Amino acid sequence: RLLYASSKDPQEVWCPILEKAYCKLHTCYEMCDGGFSTEAIFNFFGGVSGKLNISESHVKDPSSYFKLLKQAKHHGWLLTTHFSPKRGAMAGAGKCGEAAFDSGLYGGHCYSVLKVVEACGNQLVCCRNPWGRLEWKGKWSDKNLQGEWTEEMKEATGYRGLEDGRFWMSVEDFVHNAGDVNYARTFGPDWQKISQYKRFRKVAMVATAKRDREGGSKVELPIKKGEQLEVVRFHQRDWWFGKNGDGQEGYFPSRDVRLNDRPVARFDMVGQKADGAN
Repeated sequence: RLLYASSKDPQEVWCPILEKAYCKLHTCYEMCDGGFSTEAIFNFFGGVSGKLNISESHVKDPSSYFKLLKQAKHHGWLLTTHFSPKRGAMAGAGKCGEAAFDSGLYGGHCYSVLKVVEACGNQLVCCRNPWGRLEWKGKWSDKNLQGEWTEEMKEATGYRGLEDGRFWMSVEDFVHNAGDVNYARTFGPDWQKISQYKRFRKVAMVATAKRDREGGSKVELPIKKGEQLEVVRFHQRDWWFGKNGDGQEGYFPSRDVRLNDRPVARFDMVGQKADGAN
């Protein structure tokens, strides 16, 4: 019995094998617990990613956001979202401790955005819970409490009403419950690429001590006001590692020094002209 990823066909094993290989690449399954959908898509397919933010104007005019989703789907972008409804939360009810909501949605959980359809005056968004179950319970759900699923709407959307994790929502309900949509544009054979390289200039990063400070431990570097220190690396936000003019090395608080000049990133762009371009 497979513990994590599995395919609908029990004889299909490529999915758990790929999952195991990916987790092995990153040490173990524990290191792959959680994360962001766009990172996963990038790691498997490459490409670039971003976010379609849901603003106040979209909440007031959901059709404007539906237009963004429709354009993204038209371009073949892969879309994911998460939900953060404002009420009815029951913590720790999900498979991995996610918050469950009365609406059937789960907070802190990634959903696929599969389709957007406009038909019979309705603008609908189709999502999927990757667990393959536990779906939205509101309007346009499988409950069909308001008789919204007419034969015309079923035909226009391809609605099947199965307990498979897929569900439909009106765009109005979507923008009120979703916490933005992440998109990923995967690289395909029709991409004309520009390679971008970045490097830091090869000079020492020097800071001036703003005050005297005695080291509080063996690993800390004592500093004197006005002393020039070479910053080797930023250990943490509040502590840096460096050395003084005598070659002594150690840690010191970043608040006690001032960088003389910050390194500037340099970008080298290399473009390749497409065939037939002028």
